[in-house]
Amino acid sequence: MLPFWPTKRGWAMFFLCMSSLGVSLANINLAAGITAACFFAFLAASFVMSLLSIRKIDIWRSPGSDCCAGDRIILPITVRNRGKFTRQAFVVREKLLFADNPLGSVAVEPLKPGETRLINREFNAVRRGTYKLESLYLIGGDPAGLFRRVKSFKIHEEITVFPEIFPVSYMPIFKKNKIQASTSGKPIGVSGLGEDFFGVREYRSSDSMRFIHWKATAKQKKLMVREFESHSSVTLCILLDSEKKRTGLNPLTNNFEYLVKTAATISNYTCGMYCRIMFISPDGRSGETVILSGTGAGLKREILDLLSMISTSSTSLDQLMETAESAVPANSILYCLTLSENPNLSDHFDFLMQRGVDIRWICAPMENFIESMSISEGRKESFSRYKTVPPGLLDLNTNISKVLTYG
Repeated sequence: MLPFWPTKRGWAMFFLCMSSLGVSLANINLAAGITAACFFAFLAASFVMSLLSIRKIDIWRSPGSDCCAGDRIILPITVRNRGKFTRQAFVVREKLLFADNPLGSVAVEPLKPGETRLINREFNAVRRGTYKLESLYLIGGDPAGLFRRVKSFKIHEEITVFPEIFPVSYMPIFKKNKIQASTSGKPIGVSGLGEDFFGVREYRSSDSMRFIHWKATAKQKKLMVREFESHSSVTLCILLDSEKKRTGLNPLTNNFEYLVKTAATISNYTCGMYCRIMFISPDGRSGETVILSGTGAGLKREILDLLSMISTSSTSLDQLMETAESAVPANSILYCLTLSENPNLSDHFDFLMQRGVDIRWICAPMENFIESMSISEGRKESFSRYKTVPPGLLDLNTNISKVLTYG
């Protein structure tokens, strides 16, 4: 932006002044001279007022916060008038690539002498990612709107817009086929199965009070509860396909973005339930397949940070499934989020199921995100020839929370 420039109205006023000057020179009389003088005086007064409109105004950023796509983000700023006179209203503008309106503008009411004011700017965040905010622009002018005065401030800040997270009240994070039999036909004892006593652990907000172990609580000086095998944590794996040639063109509503939202929703819920989590996905920025594992809020932040920046890659679905075969532990739950189906996928699924892996397959084909229409039941039935693990198909109208709740 130029620091000072006439507006369209200012250019019109300038040509009007020059025209009145020409008329007064060509036809010398008192009325023409007074008219031209008044026009030039008006133009000169607007020029001076515009130069002084944002003089002695300071601005700095107040601490902001990260948010999820689809939410409103608050970017507070503080402005101060160091002058001895009231400053007229002005505009604060900033380039915000994550917002629905890339030029975020906020009007500031007139500032009294010495006044300091906190302004909470709110914008709709629609695009995930990590963004470096650098320049803030103060835009002022004269009351007649003939000139625009711009002053820039270099104030750095970094914010992160995480993928949209859908509210989920329940997810079936237990193995559906729990009982395993030996050659004699008797069930095999597997950790996490049955109602036998499993151990004592720290109390969680979702635990029932009747399971509190009072002796352990007194010894540890914090609430401890008894855990049974059927209630003990499982290992849950999230596999995210990011094959570039299977991704739609729309940067905001393509199938890959919907899978990223799904992965973020799963991670947000399961990390809050203290499951053992493993996240596997190729990252197009580095060209490598990233594997994150752990529990709790620390891993949740790692996964969301990755999902906020992850991009499509050249890694094929076959290559990703080969990585999963060696990385996914036995007797775990696998949420397999793919952009397509290929002929070898059934073989990979069979191999994982032989190791006791419970597969929940969610697929977002590219063609489902070109038409803004629901998937017919016939298309659901004919999508996959592999019937052992039926896919949950996504399109633009799919309720992701419902898909995850009913598993």
